[in-house]
Amino acid sequence: MKKAILTYTISIIIAVGIVLLVCGINGVLTTELEQKEVVRYVCDGFFVSAILFISVGVLTWTSRDGVFDGIGYAFYTWKQRYVNHKKDGKFGETYSEYKERVRAKKSKSSFVHFFIIGGVFA
Repeated sequence: MKKAILTYTISIIIAVGIVLLVCGINGVLTTELEQKEVVRYVCDGFFVSAILFISVGVLTWTSRDGVFDGIGYAFYTWKQRYVNHKKDGKFGETYSEYKERVRAKKSKSSFVHFFIIGGVFA
């Protein structure tokens, strides 16, 4: 429970920071602007924050399901061949063995908070 509260708190602080960053870049915090422009820049800040959080949530969700395992295995074999200089083609493990090893190491951390905070800020 404490970990979830801490996760949400940090995520909300980051999201608000993104909103303030977008507002600061557009001069909302430093210059006198018309009310219409202020509302536009604040909405832009919330939109950017929401899109970033939802995008990170989607990437986290897909990576947990193993979508990027093929790319990881390609880099693994490239490293074995060119960095570790194994030219004989015997790399120690097949793709299925690599996939099992990676799946065992993956944490079961939650990614739902990205979608919730992104949805609230949208």
